[in-house]
Amino acid sequence: MAKIQRLTFEKISRYFENLDFKDLFFDENSKSFEFIKNFNDVKYFVRITYFLDKGKISLNSRIPYYIFSNKVNSILEKFTYTKGVYEDTLFAFPNYNNNIDDETLNQLKNLHIQTEEDFQLALGIIATHIETYVLPFFAKVPNLQTINDEVINKVAQQDYTEYIEGRTTYKVLIIMKLCHNTKYDEFKNWALDAYEKEIPKNPEKWTKALMDLKSLIMYLESGQYQECLTLKE
Repeated sequence: MAKIQRLTFEKISRYFENLDFKDLFFDENSKSFEFIKNFNDVKYFVRITYFLDKGKISLNSRIPYYIFSNKVNSILEKFTYTKGVYEDTLFAFPNYNNNIDDETLNQLKNLHIQTEEDFQLALGIIATHIETYVLPFFAKVPNLQTINDEVINKVAQQDYTEYIEGRTTYKVLIIMKLCHNTKYDEFKNWALDAYEKEIPKNPEKWTKALMDLKSLIMYLESGQYQECLTLKE
């Protein structure tokens, strides 16, 4: 008999398949279901995690979702020492409430799925959240150029981390280069200066960080990054 987590994954997958999410992953080790939709040169990602208790399954009330680009990550991994670990490229959008802490999802906490009726109730809660917040967020970003035009070009530089987290400086430089942003040189010079100013505080750390940043810039400006553009999105 199939495990309840596998059955739950297969049922939820049918919902996402109807939304054109074609890459579906079940990871029993991390207790997660992952759903990815390819669209132009970006990917839309949704993760649902679960808990098991005495033959019943409960779904996590927090459902992370974000947008990532294979091209950005393929360049990024050459300089961040996290080979094969793809980071989100964008997890928020200006003036849009993605409601990651949607209170209606709290209903999932005490919903222990054992019957088909339980599952349909849980799916209804998830579907409402997906269709109210997640899909409209994805619709705002049809391609990487939109991140460049609507986030990088319109958001104050000091606020970039609110939309592009992790290696923000690296990601912004990569996106700017890929999208031929006219402010690339201005941002590059700011980043180099900012890293240099940090060196006195921690010479070993920031000298290495500055060297890595310069390596990324050299890679981008030499045109070597073009090799990543042939990757299938």
